[in-house]
Amino acid sequence: MKKQLKAAGTIMAFCMMVCIMCMGKTMQVQAATEKTLLLNQTYTETFTDSDAKIYAFKVTEAGYFTVSVKNVDQDDTNWAQASVYDSDNKEIITERHGNSITLPVYATGANQTYYLKLIKYLGARNQIYEFKVDFQKADNWETEKNDSANQADAIAAKKEYYGTISYHDEYDFYKFTVKQDSKVKIKFGAAEVDGESYRWNVSLLNEQNQSYDFYSGNTTETYTCYLKKGTYYIGVNNLISATDYKYKLSYTASKMSIKTPKITSVSGKVFDSWFGEDYTTLSSIKIKNGGDVAGYTVRVAKKSNMRGTLMKEDFDFGIYASKSKVTPSNRLKLAKKYYIQARGYVNDPFGERIYGKYSKAYGKTIKK
Repeated sequence: MKKQLKAAGTIMAFCMMVCIMCMGKTMQVQAATEKTLLLNQTYTETFTDSDAKIYAFKVTEAGYFTVSVKNVDQDDTNWAQASVYDSDNKEIITERHGNSITLPVYATGANQTYYLKLIKYLGARNQIYEFKVDFQKADNWETEKNDSANQADAIAAKKEYYGTISYHDEYDFYKFTVKQDSKVKIKFGAAEVDGESYRWNVSLLNEQNQSYDFYSGNTTETYTCYLKKGTYYIGVNNLISATDYKYKLSYTASKMSIKTPKITSVSGKVFDSWFGEDYTTLSSIKIKNGGDVAGYTVRVAKKSNMRGTLMKEDFDFGIYASKSKVTPSNRLKLAKKYYIQARGYVNDPFGERIYGKYSKAYGKTIKK
């Protein structure tokens, strides 16, 4: 019992120590705050030395902001240095320096507090700088922190969304739901000018954490896929030098329509077997194209209600079959009459097939 109490006391002390350390770390920027800034208002400050000045600003609505800093005397070559931290004391916008600075755009959710850190980087004393936090309310920007599927931003169809990958922000995640089996088109690319020196990588994920990389580049492209009813995620990350470049993302979803195919003719042959039972092969099953499909499933049975199934086989257009004709590989037991059905299917990005309805049973008698 004493050992249990001692262990519990040790754990409690450790937790308290961790909390104190975390509070101390959080208070670093808060305790040093000079003043609270209003959004979209210009401030002027005289820097007398190289000590850092910390300014808080609060964002009450979702949107995006950027910070601009400039030397009032534009002929003066003295530099300032600027960076931004969140309320956890994490640097979210890496320090930049220069005579005139504009920090990268940062997208934010509502009711967030940030801290601007300014330093007179080089030069003589009593340097005057102007600075401003420009904020724009928006409901079509990412909201940091959306760095994982659990923190993904929900997006709606037929609406454009914007985002950036920053130095401290490796991934952006978005999620959307299709309420029925759907044909989905995802459009992604640079929001302003397509470039040559940077590249994003974009992936599609499902709820089973399976992923498929469908985009790698810097130009605007549209990816089309078929998805079963459910929730999906789009992950964006910096592949090559895409930091701080603005991208644009959108998607559309329409009800999937896999048309029921029609069997128009069947041909086959009966073979005499020297070493066993005689059998039948179907040399050609002609099918009227079932529309936008990737292949057919064909099954053969002894009865029109498809009981006593003799074979069932999938035919991918790109490998085994054309859109208008298939040749089963199976030998069939002899029957007075065969009944054949076909259905179309498409493939989703994760290796699963989505099937349409079977056609009417086509009856065929094959004689020796």
